Amino acid sequence: MDISQALPAGTMLASRQRKYKIKKVLGQGGFGITYLATSRITVENITTEASFCIKEHYIHSMNERRGTSVIISNPNNVADVKNSLEAFLGEARRLNSLSRHDNIVRVNEVFEANGTAYYVMQFIDGQKLSTYVRGRDGGVLPEEEALRITDEVGHALSFLHENRVTHLDVKPDNIMLNEDMRPVLIDFGLAKHYDKKGRPTSSIKVMGISEGYAPIEQYVGITEFTPEADVYALAATLFFMLTGQHPPVSTKITGTLISEQLQGHASASTVKALQHGLERLKEMRTHSVEAFLKELKETVKEPVAGKPKDDDSNNTKRGIYHNGELVFDDDEVQPVEEHKERVGGSTAISRHSGGGNKRYYLLGLAAALIVAVIVGAVLLGGGGKTTGVPDGNDTLVVDDTTAAEPTVPVTTSEGDSKEQTTPTPTKPSTPSTTSTSSTPSTTKTSTKTGTQKSSGTAGSSGKTSPSTSGTVSKPATKKKTADDYFDKPAPVKTSDDYFN
Repeated sequence: MDISQALPAGTMLASRQRKYKIKKVLGQGGFGITYLATSRITVENITTEASFCIKEHYIHSMNERRGTSVIISNPNNVADVKNSLEAFLGEARRLNSLSRHDNIVRVNEVFEANGTAYYVMQFIDGQKLSTYVRGRDGGVLPEEEALRITDEVGHALSFLHENRVTHLDVKPDNIMLNEDMRPVLIDFGLAKHYDKKGRPTSSIKVMGISEGYAPIEQYVGITEFTPEADVYALAATLFFMLTGQHPPVSTKITGTLISEQLQGHASASTVKALQHGLERLKEMRTHSVEAFLKELKETVKEPVAGKPKDDDSNNTKRGIYHNGELVFDDDEVQPVEEHKERVGGSTAISRHSGGGNKRYYLLGLAAALIVAVIVGAVLLGGGGKTTGVPDGNDTLVVDDTTAAEPTVPVTTSEGDSKEQTTPTPTKPSTPSTTSTSSTPSTTKTSTKTGTQKSSGTAGSSGKTSPSTSGTVSKPATKKKTADDYFDKPAPVKTSDDYFN
């Protein structure tokens, strides 16, 4: 890190509130330098020295140092430096208003001095997430710990998005872990604020790319409110924690690569969430941090972190959270099967237990068999030949010498409910279904069917001709059999059927 243009240790900076003494350089980028500084503060009647973090606006390509002052190296850059300074001050003011979140660095004050601007932040006595991960055994974090850190940083990002701010530079180097291991999001140098219509409130175009953590749309410039960019960076940070490796650039990352790199380091549900969060195109990517965190929590599986890569076991125990409790599909470990799933327009490979699907399949098969048996019983009538005639009480009298029919309620047109009984009268002969008389009678005979009244015409021979609606009149001399009620060919109509 080149610190030749930084303020030397011992330099004093004065704001309206207090004086600060520069101790050392903590970091620097293209648009600023960050220092560790101390100041004497008084708490009630006790005076002590406190540590602070101070960021100075300094553009390495446009500024230079003369003593402690900052000047513009080329007069042609005056407008650009002025615009950048305004954006810097806007960043400080926004951070000050957002400092109430525990996972976002606190900003105390903003002041101008030495021809530039400074803002004072809390000093986090801890280490960068990148340093912490590399110092762990194997250079990776267990899945449970990585998901905890991701969840806390994700809630900080959600808070920013609610306030129409995108960070645009989430990465392991910009997440500090304090002494309580709480992650704190820092470095808002690329952050942008947008109005309610998604338009940036500043015309300043500050370009910055962290390869492996910047989505593809950031390479051409983000001009509208795009929370999907922070989703990508957060997912990439989780990838780093689980593998100890920076993700490939967004133009080269694929779902298969993610799955291969995470083999033995994460559960299938986490892999699936990462595949969705690291989609190249933002239209296909998980659209919000909340949705990304929810997907990480939806399916809980036995930890597989540290499983050898050559372990081809596909067993996992699956469950979901329901009413605050973890409910497993069953008490046994289920084999895993792969399927394709569409999420947000993206096709991804996921893994899930097949036990639940098999159980539903068997229940459906059993239900289908029961329905088939009932239908068969109705159609076959127990296997014997069944005949019947309607009697005067709206009851179908059935003659079945081999099997009795069950009692079935019948509703008449008057709304009365009666039961179908099974007496066994003498089997009647089958009557003719047409009338050939040339002198039909005009007398109409009415009889009741199961649900409505029907009428027909009676010929001089006493036989009944059915009406065109298929209903049956009460016979004059002969009783009809069940054969007259089911699947009979349409009768030949005569003139009797069309005139009263």
